[in-house]
Amino acid sequence: MFQRQWFSPNKQIGLGQEAKAFESLLKAKLYNEALDICKSSRSHPDRSTYWNRQLCRLAHMRELNQCATLSSNLRKVYFSSFWPGFDFYNNQILDTLNFFFSGQLVLEGVEAPELSDIIIESCYGPPCKALHATKILFLGENVRPNYSDYDYSISFDLHHYGGRNTYFPLWLFEVDLFGRKYSDRCPFPLNEFVEAKLVNYSYRHNDIVYIGNNAEPFREYILSTLVDAGFSVKRYGSHYNPIEDKSKILGSSKLTLCFENTLHPGYITEKPFHALLAGCHALYWGGWKNNSFKNNSFIYNMAKNVDENEMVQFADRVLHKDSIYVCPQIVSKIELANQFKLIRLLCRNLVLLYTTSVDRHIRI
Repeated sequence: MFQRQWFSPNKQIGLGQEAKAFESLLKAKLYNEALDICKSSRSHPDRSTYWNRQLCRLAHMRELNQCATLSSNLRKVYFSSFWPGFDFYNNQILDTLNFFFSGQLVLEGVEAPELSDIIIESCYGPPCKALHATKILFLGENVRPNYSDYDYSISFDLHHYGGRNTYFPLWLFEVDLFGRKYSDRCPFPLNEFVEAKLVNYSYRHNDIVYIGNNAEPFREYILSTLVDAGFSVKRYGSHYNPIEDKSKILGSSKLTLCFENTLHPGYITEKPFHALLAGCHALYWGGWKNNSFKNNSFIYNMAKNVDENEMVQFADRVLHKDSIYVCPQIVSKIELANQFKLIRLLCRNLVLLYTTSVDRHIRI
């Protein structure tokens, strides 16, 4: 679990007026003017760390701009502090960014931060200390960006923060757009998201399935409430019964419980989607009501209104289903395309920063 964050007064310098002006000058390749902002701003003792980093970043970009191989659109990216199993050279972040660059820029993974132009970092380890690269924070969990340490972010957060943040919830990585295999996940075919499907409940058991690794009090209360109401609950996870194939368990179930780690608008992980992909109803606690999927009949969102009687009635109706039902599409092709298009804001910023011509037509 990620704890509640607290930010000191100088943790969001990157959202200030000087920082915004500096970033605009970098994109315009006006490096002397950008240098003037650095020099005048770093005299403030509480802000010197941020502006010293920007000086290093400015020097690196100036060097790139003067390099003889500048015509190349290849830029190096180093991935730092990601989850176990993440492949720094073959991952969906690289594929997604390169897809939306449309050839204007190409990112390639490197083995050391000092070799990079861009650092993409997550929150599962210590921060990278390299100062010269543009730093992008990738967040799949409910953790807020610190725009003194990072220049941009990719996160669950719905707000763009003046162009600094791109909304890209973790569930989007469940969609197979590129037909490639990844070491940290097995995405699902696109048609399983955009097409309705028939599910036969005659062959599914009547136990409520819970898959989780955290004995959080609200979860335990809901589980106890369902048992008190006479339902059989099967518990899986590291605390109870470790599993290898989540899809197989959900695919034999009519109803599952799934809880997000925290409740916040836009924070939606893969959990409810795994249920829907398996044709399984879900008692869900999370930010489902804050998006366009909120009316899916297979989802009962406890975060909307924790009504014990209503929850029990929903569970009872689902578990008494013993015939073939239509599981509605999870998302339309248009809505899915709109979700992915949000990454274009970040791609446009990186193209402006890392291509050579300031008047190049930006097609992103």
